[in-house]
Amino acid sequence: MRKIKVALCSLILMLFAGIASGQGAAPEAGYFDSPVDYSITLAGSFAELRQTHFHAGIDIKPKSKTGIDTIRAAADGYVSRIKVQTGGYGQALYIDHPNGYTTVYAHLDEYTDTLTQFIRNIQRKTESYPLDIYPDSTAFYFKKGQPIGLMGNTGRSYAKHLHFEIRETESEIPVNPAIFGLKPRDTRPPVVLSLDIHQISPDFHEHHSSTYYPAGLKDGSYTINNGSVTFPAWTCGISVQSYDLMNGASNRNGVFYQKTYVDDTLIHSFTLDKISFDESRYINSHVDYAQRTLNRRTLVRTFKLPGNQLSVYDSIKDNGLISLYQNKSRAVKIVLGDFDGNETEVKFNISRANEILPPETKPFNFKVLQGKADTISAWGSRVIFNPRSLDRDLYITVKKEEDGFLIGNNSTKLFSSVEISLPVDFQEADSLDQLGIWYQEEDKWINMGGVKEDGKITTRTSALGKFTLGYDTIPPTIKVYTKGSSIVPGKKIKGILDDNIQTGGMAEEVKYAAFLDGSWIVAAYKIMTREMEIDIPEDIPAGPHQLTIQAIDHHGNTSEKTIKFNIGN
Repeated sequence: MRKIKVALCSLILMLFAGIASGQGAAPEAGYFDSPVDYSITLAGSFAELRQTHFHAGIDIKPKSKTGIDTIRAAADGYVSRIKVQTGGYGQALYIDHPNGYTTVYAHLDEYTDTLTQFIRNIQRKTESYPLDIYPDSTAFYFKKGQPIGLMGNTGRSYAKHLHFEIRETESEIPVNPAIFGLKPRDTRPPVVLSLDIHQISPDFHEHHSSTYYPAGLKDGSYTINNGSVTFPAWTCGISVQSYDLMNGASNRNGVFYQKTYVDDTLIHSFTLDKISFDESRYINSHVDYAQRTLNRRTLVRTFKLPGNQLSVYDSIKDNGLISLYQNKSRAVKIVLGDFDGNETEVKFNISRANEILPPETKPFNFKVLQGKADTISAWGSRVIFNPRSLDRDLYITVKKEEDGFLIGNNSTKLFSSVEISLPVDFQEADSLDQLGIWYQEEDKWINMGGVKEDGKITTRTSALGKFTLGYDTIPPTIKVYTKGSSIVPGKKIKGILDDNIQTGGMAEEVKYAAFLDGSWIVAAYKIMTREMEIDIPEDIPAGPHQLTIQAIDHHGNTSEKTIKFNIGN
């Protein structure tokens, strides 16, 4: 009996130690309730493959397109953070729970009245719509199931939904909510669209890639090329284009796990049960970034590049690469699964072709080593790489063109931003205040800003490609759709605040402010759509009034719009 008591005490201590270290207690199904009042249907799954990151939560669809959906606290806890953004999560609420986890509710349309009043007071005091505050743990406490707000579409959101996360409180690492039982019913296995097989050179670059499309077999699995592939390489790697479907929705979600076997030996596998924000940038080493950029195909590699810092991989043998032999076939099996264990298998044999194709070569004038700090300079331009910028060695061409500089290309992903400098003749420059480095993204330019000194302008970027010097002399545009005659107490004034060029790098977004009769007033803004909403107070007195909206861009170009209106008795 004494041994049992000691073991039980040890277990309890381990659980408390886990909570104290921020890892949270062992996930317990039933601890968290659904934050909505109806069966969950997802528009996005945990760790789904987004353009620049893994999705940190689940996106819960509304019950209907036009209804009002109340969002409820998933468990007892106190409000640890309130964040309001013009982009990102929009209006978000963070609740810390006693079990060592934090739930996050993002893109809210409204908070509760008490929270809203608290937020408005701080916004007026700071004269800022965006805010990021950490209330005292005794300020706001919610019981499981209590309303905390309404589902919305604020921030960087394309449609009404709830972005819901469960994080380890101390580490802030997001954890898959399905582990806690928060998931829809799912009986549908993943779908494989295609496989790419690549010749892999010793420096981990892909060459002579071939695409194969799976065909079904009688046992329910799939194969490619009638089950046998002959490939012109000593070593190959495989990438898989796939998605997962869930019951009741047509959205294409990411798979939960993937395993690759060669001759019945596991050589590469990952499980997406949790992933830190610090690692999320390596999604574009996890996938074939060049294919995603150039051909709009998202393929997940079954091999690992040297600079890939993701910790989601359960097993890696020989970096997931496959040695090929001419007279001996290798049996390949790739298993893709979702959280409920629905699986899809692709299996085939592969051997080396008689003739090995030499690696493809492209002209370059600089080689930058992965894992090393390096600086390259040409024609007055300069690029400073840090050790975490690359996932493999980079062969880069820097070329001066008539209208700027070509520095590499946009199919190369940087995992830590680099410093780029372009030469400037300060004496001939028209207006240094309005000068910035511009980056070309497809058919549009992005103003990256920059610091001017020592005959150069310098900015930071996570993308390579075409850069030039540009001048921004155009002020932001302010349009108000609500006419003065229709302005009434308690209603919203709607409009658009837009700028002539998108910003990135070191350039800041447009700053704005609204004033009612000379006093600052809350003005909500959604940077994705450029929409602005201003609430007219319900207690506004009768008589003449004046609303003024001011905006200033990164280069100091300013705009102002004034509306005069009258409130009747």
